[in-house]
Amino acid sequence: MFNPIKKVIGWNLNRKQAEVEKLMEEEGFTDEVLEKQVAINEARHKHDITDESKLVYDKYVQ
Repeated sequence: MFNPIKKVIGWNLNRKQAEVEKLMEEEGFTDEVLEKQVAINEARHKHDITDESKLVYDKYVQ
């Protein structure tokens, strides 16, 4: 079932993930970067939203 709110939340999380990945390249793995990544992961878990770019096999994320 299509859920537009979940779609918007997923888009926002993907945007935040891109920011974190950019920070990782620029600053390395800092406490700030870790805190942002944890917040993203918690939101993905809460809303049951998979990071489509990290799919390993079919619908699984490693």
